[in-house]
Amino acid sequence: MNSAIPNCYSKKILYNLLFVLRIFIFMVAVTMVVIEIREAYLFKDILHLALFSISFLVCSLQIAISRHKVVMKSQEGLGVFS
Repeated sequence: MNSAIPNCYSKKILYNLLFVLRIFIFMVAVTMVVIEIREAYLFKDILHLALFSISFLVCSLQIAISRHKVVMKSQEGLGVFS
């Protein structure tokens, strides 16, 4: 019995849900950008678009760092680095 993958069915469900969540997050981000661009053209307000872009990049960085930490912990637990 392979103990590295205890329950394949639950992992498939989790990965599918995470994929759907990523799609929804992407759609929300695109919608926000479209709304901000429309407001920028209507009100000539570029500051809100810049703040959204900066916060989006910071969130993306945080997600990338957390993914890296999870991968490093899982590889250390499997003994890849020893």
